[in-house]
Amino acid sequence: MELSQFAIKSALSSFWDGTEVLLYDEVESTNNLAKQELSAGGKYLIAAAAQTRGRGRRERSFYSPAGGLYFSLAFPWGKKETPVLVTTMAAVATARVLERTFAIEIGIKWVNDLFYQGRKVCGILTEAIREPESGQNISLVLGIGVNLLPPEEGFPEDIAEIAGAVTDGSLSINRNALIVDITNEIGEIISQLPARTYLEDYRKRCFIIGREVVLDTGKHILVEDISDNGSLLYFEGGKLQEISSGEISLKEY
Repeated sequence: MELSQFAIKSALSSFWDGTEVLLYDEVESTNNLAKQELSAGGKYLIAAAAQTRGRGRRERSFYSPAGGLYFSLAFPWGKKETPVLVTTMAAVATARVLERTFAIEIGIKWVNDLFYQGRKVCGILTEAIREPESGQNISLVLGIGVNLLPPEEGFPEDIAEIAGAVTDGSLSINRNALIVDITNEIGEIISQLPARTYLEDYRKRCFIIGREVVLDTGKHILVEDISDNGSLLYFEGGKLQEISSGEISLKEY
């Protein structure tokens, strides 16, 4: 089903009132485009059927062929919750919707990757737009990319061992409904702040809790839990330590 501005905009919850919906057949990156639009202020939902230069964390490329789900939300942010915490909100919202829609079980690899049957099927990128003088976050750009079905030509060799899709391609998929449902779910979580009860859903799905992981520094840690700030918790020297940013890896992934 093709993307429809009317179908998306008319079904957004009141939380997203005033959001401008912009749709494209192909863009370099919906996050990049959202940041450009934010220069005029306001709220935006930007979706594309394909991306030529999709991005993940640390400027890593995100393979974005036609057939996936790629969209970004850009909106003012005057709350104290950090971009990392907003990423956990989006992860829970997206996992809930994918599970309801496709009757599957989604796992979360801290902080921003969703997995299905041991393969990555979704990436999330949250970027803060800061006020130059104060350094305060004034807006956020939240990008979500989901592999809905396997690409006809297969995944590129460098990600073929890890990438997967939420369906086998035999199902009829309503991308408009998915965008709306995920966006509305994110809005519902944000509207409940400062309560962070959604983090229980994050912890239940986070398959690295209780496992040894390797940090990007090469350090090995045993993950104890996820904090209420979305950070990794682990013990070192008899004290509970916290990591709020960085990359982790497991031997299996």
